[in-house]
Amino acid sequence: MNWKWEIEARTGSKEAITWLRAFRRNMIFSLDNINEGRYWVYLTSTFTHISGLHLILNMMSFWSLGPLFLAQFGTPMLAILWIGSGAFGAAAQERLWRRANVSQNHAAVGASGSILGIFTALACVFPRTRVELLWIPMPIWGCMTGIAAFSITAFNQGWLPIIAHADHLGGMAFGLVWGLAVLRRRSFWKFSTIPRTPKVPPRSS
Repeated sequence: MNWKWEIEARTGSKEAITWLRAFRRNMIFSLDNINEGRYWVYLTSTFTHISGLHLILNMMSFWSLGPLFLAQFGTPMLAILWIGSGAFGAAAQERLWRRANVSQNHAAVGASGSILGIFTALACVFPRTRVELLWIPMPIWGCMTGIAAFSITAFNQGWLPIIAHADHLGGMAFGLVWGLAVLRRRSFWKFSTIPRTPKVPPRSS
């Protein structure tokens, strides 16, 4: 685990220092990495989390609706949305950082942008699916609208700066476009082309 290498690096372990340097260069989204051409961190950073709690919360969220998405649209579509939402969210965060002139070692990690993109796309197709936000039951369209409204407000007011609000909004934007342009159309044709069961005339007794 990363904390193990952190501890060993502090004792001067060359192996740990080398491992941590490689990890930070390849698994963390930062302006340093982008400026040096390591564009793959747009994706790899979605598999990196700042702590065990961060990972658990994201995976619990994903598990709540991920199986439904997989059952309806399959693994390839899930992969497209994960990659697209994660990359689009990271690009939005990068744009914010550059406009704000933050330091080059500013970094972000986590799957939230990807997960929110997937949920937003799902809301475009099944808006009445029931979910809970802060233990309050509501349809998924209301949940995603509430999250987007909070992220926009927090972004403008500077609330909770440790959260990558631009990443969340970017991921949701990709999910919205993909959900409306691809998933809704695909679902329409899928359900409209299901052959109807022919009516069987009643038998005379």
